[in-house]
Order: sequence, then structure tokens, then C-alpha cells
Amino acid sequence: DLFANIPVDVSGNKQLTLTSRTMGIIDTGFSLELPENWKVEVTALPCWSKKGLVITNYQTDGRVSVQVANLGKEILVINDGDKIAQMHPSPVYRFVFK
Repeated sequence: DLFANIPVDVSGNKQLTLTSRTMGIIDTGFSLELPENWKVEVTALPCWSKKGLVITNYQTDGRVSVQVANLGKEILVINDGDKIAQMHPSPVYRFVFK
């Protein structure tokens, strides 16, 4: 499970507000180094997907962060500590075709 690690904004809140058709990047508060021949898939939780939140990308350059988009019609508010996504590690198999 991936949790939002949102810093304090200028209003003193620890939340990210996404209006319809906007994107944002959410830090998850940890670092990850994958062994060779491993990958991860990151998916939004069903409760967020129903509201229109989509994971468009993730980054593991040092700290893990996810890029999200609100494709729904309502405003989404993601608070610090909210569970936002799941990460699924899996091996990568390489083949040699003859």
C-alpha cells in the first residue's frame, strides 16, 4: 500500500486538491531500489478509481512518488496519510528467440 506524504501548504494544510481534469504528483514518503530484473506496477485503489483518480506514472528516482490525474467531475481532496495506491512487485523475464 502507498500512502500520501503531503507537505504543509501555504494555508497550513497537508492536503492536495485536484479539480476535474487536473494532475498532481504525490510523494509516498519512502525510497525503493529494485533488484535487477524486477519491476513494479502501481494502481489506484478502487475507492479512488470510482471517483476518477488515475495513476498515470510513478517515479522511483530516490523517493517513490506517483503522478495522478483526476478524470472525474468532482473535486478530490487527498490528505496526508491517505492510502492512495497499491504497488505490485514482480520479476521481469527475458527471452531469447531463435
